[in-house]
Amino acid sequence: MLLPLPYYIESPGTAESVGDHLVVNHKKDNKNGDFLLTTVYVQKASPLTLLYSKLFGKYDEILNENEVTGGSSNQEYDVLQRYYMTDSINQAKFVAFKAAHKKVSLEFQGVYVMSVLEKSKFYHVLKPGDVITSIDNKKFASEKGFISYVSSQKNGQKVRVKVKRKGVSKIVVGKLMPLDKTKKSGLGITLINKTNVETEIPVKANVASLGGPSGGLMFTLQIYTQLMDVDIRHGQKIAGTGTMSSNGEVGDIGGIDKKIVAADKENVSIFFAPNNELSSAELKSDPNALNNYQLAKKTAKQIGSNMKVIPVKKFSDALNYLENIKNSSH
Repeated sequence: MLLPLPYYIESPGTAESVGDHLVVNHKKDNKNGDFLLTTVYVQKASPLTLLYSKLFGKYDEILNENEVTGGSSNQEYDVLQRYYMTDSINQAKFVAFKAAHKKVSLEFQGVYVMSVLEKSKFYHVLKPGDVITSIDNKKFASEKGFISYVSSQKNGQKVRVKVKRKGVSKIVVGKLMPLDKTKKSGLGITLINKTNVETEIPVKANVASLGGPSGGLMFTLQIYTQLMDVDIRHGQKIAGTGTMSSNGEVGDIGGIDKKIVAADKENVSIFFAPNNELSSAELKSDPNALNNYQLAKKTAKQIGSNMKVIPVKKFSDALNYLENIKNSSH
């Protein structure tokens, strides 16, 4: 009855203090209120948990193994989630330090290969954990530059890829393939920036228990608050979600309905949600699709929450909102 099935169950997780995970300039955050990081609980399904989820898990989602892990082994998946978190902290540091006008530098070290599609011509050539440092002898300043170059090439074109594997550089060669969603050329990999951030003021993050990129926005708010030594929470519990790019843009995440439920259980006052437009491809496949903010707002209403759901596209949107809250209103 307890045998694992090839499915995973995603359900509302926790909302925990971001300040508990960060030390900035050798100090913990001692201001009133809290910035909270919301999580989604993921478990491998058994017949018993699957039945319970279908009967009682209103906001549970049942996914097949590939949808969750992308074909990676459990070990690879855990490594990727930790890598996502490391990059999330790096982006948060960079954006927070820039906003606070503190000295910071970000070095793009290449593109980290997270997984390789089975139908990719690079399937047996590239490996998860490889860092691509150049293509056709061209180096890039970000993953966007990398993607832009590759997608501008012809499908089937042969490219020379320089990778660093376990500290050793090597050249691999393969043909580009049309990607499913866009039909543009690609290597057939999932990827993430590999970056290094240097700061004069030390920031220590203890995130061993966390994974994924979705805490970017909340980490940025927490680091900024501690750098500036300001009180922008006014004693409130403030949650949110969204990835963070080095230019301050807040990216979309999965499971925002579950994160709203988790935040509401902690009596959160404000929840920041990414508000990016859906692509034409997304709307074509589902004309009724909702973006992160729309789904968050809908879920908050469904559960009767008093929490204010605030749409954000950039870090500055969240910061401006908090700075404009009048103390007298609380």
